[in-house]
Amino acid sequence: MIGHRVIAVAVFTLAACGAPHRATTPSGTPCSDLPVYPAGADPGLAFRRLGPVHSHLLDSTEAERLASLRDAACAAGADAVVEVANEDQPQGDSTATVASGTAVVWTGPVPTADAPQ
Repeated sequence: MIGHRVIAVAVFTLAACGAPHRATTPSGTPCSDLPVYPAGADPGLAFRRLGPVHSHLLDSTEAERLASLRDAACAAGADAVVEVANEDQPQGDSTATVASGTAVVWTGPVPTADAPQ
């Protein structure tokens, strides 16, 4: 009986401690699909800059860097990342590639997949 209480308390404690992870952008796009626009590309929508975002230094592939960049932008409350570029940063005797860009939020109407084009 005591074992069941300990398990129930542990599960409740873990559930209560976990901060909710934002699953969508302010415009409703899943964070995993948050748009990323390379430097020089025009998103075609009006936006307001929130600030710079960067991928993690340990991300070694382009896919990891983009996922990390999307996570950082979503945590900042962004709808997209613009001006994205890879940068080489010195790390001791080697270099690490980091993706960076500017997190933005759309300021005008955002087309939806259901909207006629």
